Amino acid sequence: VFLIMYRGSIRTSLCVMTPTLFALVLTFGVYSLFTRSVDLVAASAAAMLIGLGDDFGIHLMAHYFEAEGSLAQKMVLALRHTGRAIVTSALTMAAAFFSILVTGMKSFYLLGIVAGVGILLTMLCFLFLFPLMVHWLKPVHRPWSGRTKVRDFLYQFSAKIVWPLVLIILVCLPFYVNRLRFETDFKVFFPPHSRVLQDMRALERQQFSASGDGLVLQ
Repeated sequence: VFLIMYRGSIRTSLCVMTPTLFALVLTFGVYSLFTRSVDLVAASAAAMLIGLGDDFGIHLMAHYFEAEGSLAQKMVLALRHTGRAIVTSALTMAAAFFSILVTGMKSFYLLGIVAGVGILLTMLCFLFLFPLMVHWLKPVHRPWSGRTKVRDFLYQFSAKIVWPLVLIILVCLPFYVNRLRFETDFKVFFPPHSRVLQDMRALERQQFSASGDGLVLQ
């Protein structure tokens, strides 16, 4: 919806969203070849991949509309200016997520696989599928008439409110950072009435009672 309002064209939104969704489906398709289980931590990578794909598409589309010449020339210029940045950022982020594979926790291990592979596939989809979508749909830039007013309002709002608020937060934030503690009890991540949490507590009670009976018998 935001892309339609900002660019004024459904075809523009389709050029951005199609490679993103294709990369998302392809990521979990490749993931299913190696394992059949996925948890909430690994599944949360889907939201990250959608946001990353939108960023790639918005930057490519912006350079495409700014370039001059034929459709092919504009796409070559867009890929030449933005493609290098997309490849560099994707490789950097993928390497960061692949580094999580050294952890012994299964949830973060799966997250590293899904996010790392997904980022690389998103990059490839935009480098190869995005030009095809633009050639097929031929999007036209029809900017929203109220965009200039909204932009001017945001600039004024940022200058008067946002920047002073950011400075206050930066000054006060160090006093609260010391209160942070690393949480090692994963039970707190479940809702109080979660069935999984209740089963875990029941299992612990059974193990405790079994160990207690063993001590009594001895």
